[in-house]
Amino acid sequence: MMTSIPTPDIAIQRYVIASLRIGDRDVLTVPLSGTVRTGSITALLEELEARGPAAVLIDLTDLDVGLISPADIARIARRWAGADRLRCANIAVIAPNPVVYGLNRMFQLVSNADGRLSVFWNRADAIDWLEVSSDQSEGSAS
Repeated sequence: MMTSIPTPDIAIQRYVIASLRIGDRDVLTVPLSGTVRTGSITALLEELEARGPAAVLIDLTDLDVGLISPADIARIARRWAGADRLRCANIAVIAPNPVVYGLNRMFQLVSNADGRLSVFWNRADAIDWLEVSSDQSEGSAS
């Protein structure tokens, strides 16, 4: 699904949310590229919250940090706090750029998302984590 976001502070105008089979479950995948602003991240959080996925793989390999500050991270974390369904999902973030990686780790800590959201340098580790977290979720549900 292609989404256009008509918000003036957003440099990313479109993103594609697709489905990928990992292990025994479908995972929503979201590759982001271009320059990102806070509004684009909160719009993505809102769309993912509406979908209520069990797992999400966000690929930030081609992302340019843009003008994201620690204060923006706090704003995104406040939006995350209201995303009840999304906070129950396992979310793996691929962030090979050290700045993007650091900002995502900051978000992980500020938002208290340690158990459900993990940040990885590469895709293979992110997918491995989603497979293991899927197995653990199924084991705790039974």
